[in-house]
Amino acid sequence: MSRSPRVTIGLPVYNGERYLHETLRSILDQSFEDLEVLVADNASTDGTRDVVRAVAATDPRVRLLPSDSNRGAAWNYNRLVEASTTELFKWAGYDDLLDPTYVQRCVDALDRDPGAVLAYPETEIIDAEGRVVSRYEERLVVDQSRPEARVAAVARRLNLCNACFGVMRRDRMVDTGMIRPFVSSDVTFLVEMAAMGRFSRVGSTLFQRRVHAASSRQGHTNLDAVARWFDTSRSRAPRAPRLHLAFATARALVALPGPAPTKVSTSLTFLAVYGIRRTRISLGRARAQLQKRQVARPELIHLIEEQS
Repeated sequence: MSRSPRVTIGLPVYNGERYLHETLRSILDQSFEDLEVLVADNASTDGTRDVVRAVAATDPRVRLLPSDSNRGAAWNYNRLVEASTTELFKWAGYDDLLDPTYVQRCVDALDRDPGAVLAYPETEIIDAEGRVVSRYEERLVVDQSRPEARVAAVARRLNLCNACFGVMRRDRMVDTGMIRPFVSSDVTFLVEMAAMGRFSRVGSTLFQRRVHAASSRQGHTNLDAVARWFDTSRSRAPRAPRLHLAFATARALVALPGPAPTKVSTSLTFLAVYGIRRTRISLGRARAQLQKRQVARPELIHLIEEQS
């Protein structure tokens, strides 16, 4: 019987033919070779499966998980974790690119800190053609000893959720609800992970995240479309999506394993810090409007927000 690899890289995709081959190559060219690649195709109508099969024919570490129907991104993300049995797991965007040392550096960081549940590097934003647009200042430090402080750090600073694409301890992931079928549930997931342990930040820029008009989230231009992207059975988003996110996250924290007082305190901490942050952002938008400065349409919460 062959030994199981140490890391699973799970790649959810729907109609990703344009970028998928380049992304798979950046994964398979990692200096850390003890990995498998699971590609969950969500009933693509383009040549996505042909790309995966062609790459798999040259590298046995790649395996296709097809689906006959598109059940939404949340289901597709989660089934990758459920299909894996490895110690460590990493989600990968179908259009993003990794430095060849990405996985090795993150695995090393987790090995150095048994209390860390997730390791992630710094990020560059690239466009549709692969040109670097900017270096994304994450400013997300989640290395505190107390779970309330870690949850507060995520609630205060999280924007693009790049840490969701870090290398994680799978046994901690399955204690969470993972990606839930509602808008911005990746925030909820990262808050749950922070409640359970530290995030180890690798100082180098090893991740290129592609932001373009046809990408999974940016290609959906209103909240109802984003909600259907998460879960195709939904016809519309909640009327107050940020309020829904806040209370769904608070409930998720209470549902985690652990002492009841800690779960309650982390939940209340999240509500307080996230509420303050949203108030500051709303006041900032109001000031900008009064001064007739252009601001992003507030309903497009999947776009890059001003960091504040």
